[in-house]
Formats: sequence, structure tokens, C-alpha cells
Amino acid sequence: MKNIADLLEEVQSIVQAMRGEKMMLEERLKTLEDDVSTMEKTKEAMTRELSETKEKLGRELQATKKKLDQVHPEIQSLQDELQNVEVQNNLLVMDLKQKDEEIKTLELRLQGYTSLTSPSFRIEEPIG
Repeated sequence: MKNIADLLEEVQSIVQAMRGEKMMLEERLKTLEDDVSTMEKTKEAMTRELSETKEKLGRELQATKKKLDQVHPEIQSLQDELQNVEVQNNLLVMDLKQKDEEIKTLELRLQGYTSLTSPSFRIEEPIG
């Protein structure tokens, strides 16, 4: 059986060890609290930055939409104008082909008339 002095010494040793553990745990707790505080400050800063970025992007989006709304009718108008010009061009090409055919017909008729006339009435082409 242990005597009271030995028990008292064991208790003091246990108490001292527990105090040491308590101090280590308190230091660890303080470190964790500091880490949490730093993380909260970082989170607040990031949240604020994200909010500012979101607002800025929202304003830019609205400005872009406004510009697009202004440009879209202009683009449509230019497309309509281009389409009209293409139609006019196609009509002119068709008209040109028709005129070409008329010229060929007239040239053939002229050749026919020329072959019917006497050689003395023919106009000779200048040598040139």
C-alpha cells in the first residue's frame, strides 16, 4: 500500500502534466482562433471583391446590351440594303444578258442584209 506522500506526489505529477496539457491546448486553441479570424477576414474581403466584380460585370453587361440594341437595327438595315443591291445587280445582269442577245440578233440580221446587197454597195472596213 502506498502512503499518502507517494499518492500526493503522484497527484501533483498528474496535476502538473494536466496543466502542461492545458497550456498546450490553450495555445493550440489560440492558434486556431487566430486562423479562424484570418479566414473570416479573407472571406469578407473575397466576398466584397466578388460583389464589386459582379456589380461591375452587371454594368458592363447592361452597357453591352444597350450598344447591341443600337447596333442591331443598323446591321439589319445594312443587310436589307445589301439584299436590295444584290437584287438590283441581278436585274442588271439579266438586262445586260438580254441586251447582249439583242445585239447578237441585230448583228445576225445585219450580216443577212449585208449578204443580200451587191458587193459594190458594201462598206469596206478600213485597214488598220
